Amino acid sequence: GMMLALGLEFATPGVSHPDDIERSLEVAYIASVPTIAIEGPVIDPLRSIRLVLAEPRGIFAESVRGIRRELDMRHRSGKSRVIMLASSLPGEGADIIASNLAHHYALTGQRVLLIDGDLRRAPLTRKLAPQRTRGLLDTLVHGLPVESAILHDTASDLYFLPAMSPTPLETARPEMLASRRMADTIHSLTQQFDVVIIDAPPLLPVVDARILADYADQIVFVTTWRQTPKQLAKRALQSLGFNHGKVAGVVMNKVAQHALEESYSLGTRMGS
Repeated sequence: GMMLALGLEFATPGVSHPDDIERSLEVAYIASVPTIAIEGPVIDPLRSIRLVLAEPRGIFAESVRGIRRELDMRHRSGKSRVIMLASSLPGEGADIIASNLAHHYALTGQRVLLIDGDLRRAPLTRKLAPQRTRGLLDTLVHGLPVESAILHDTASDLYFLPAMSPTPLETARPEMLASRRMADTIHSLTQQFDVVIIDAPPLLPVVDARILADYADQIVFVTTWRQTPKQLAKRALQSLGFNHGKVAGVVMNKVAQHALEESYSLGTRMGS
């Protein structure tokens, strides 16, 4: 019965238009982000997570600017804030969008911290900080100052908090994220930075992102264009519980170039 239910959910077509989002997911549409083309025989692991720096005039960078504008319009208090990006399942590109959004904020003069909140897979840590000596998990486990794990990129002026050190730590990740020490850490970071962006693990496989949502002021939900089953996306959003109200909107990721013009046109009409 469970296999049948999962099969039916995966058989449900994914979201393909902005109006599908409000109708099917009952959440606002933020932006459509194009699929990233692979260039050359050698793949640069940093290119996709820093594409706004590599191609500032490209359509991807313009999409990221659109996400930032929509988030800013929904948060006008002027106070520091925590923005969390998450998806239903692994591989939907929330980490790429989180990293590029953080780099974009940093380039515009904000004091920005990007946190790799995936304490299991650490996708951003492996790419941005392969030589790190410690990370967020280490500071939580050993009671170290979080500042001791923060790295600074002078090129973009972005600050980055890796997920963990290369040395495996045998500890329960959810308990660490739900600890008082984690709450104190986030409070301290919001006193030091204008924007804190958390790349969270996917919502459905593990509970971690649902815990991280407690610390967020805004949540951006990432779906893969025409691939993420609507029922799974709905289930992921519902899993946020009382934090569902923090969802600023949905970003459709990996959208084909030919569909972007229609998406932006629809999005503009819906926001007017």
